[in-house]
Amino acid sequence: MSQINGVSSSLNDKKYADLQVISFDGLFHGEAGTLNRLKSACTEDGFFYFDLSTPNRQWLHDLVAQLIDASGRFFSSLPPAEKMLYDTDILGSLKNYG
Repeated sequence: MSQINGVSSSLNDKKYADLQVISFDGLFHGEAGTLNRLKSACTEDGFFYFDLSTPNRQWLHDLVAQLIDASGRFFSSLPPAEKMLYDTDILGSLKNYG
């Protein structure tokens, strides 16, 4: 077992890029070091590993549930014509392929 930027990995099984690890918990709590690593990762590499582990995961699960609920309420409240304004086929350049 080896460490790549603090992330345990078995290099025999998988290949990993040498990227910075950004802690969601650190970002959520506004830690300056984490914010600086995020800026560095975005400007230097354009990619990073996003660490979602946290000592107390319940708040993260609650946050995700709230986001899903809010998006559901937002889109269910719109009339069909307005929903079509957000259609990814119409937005074109904003469409994600994967």
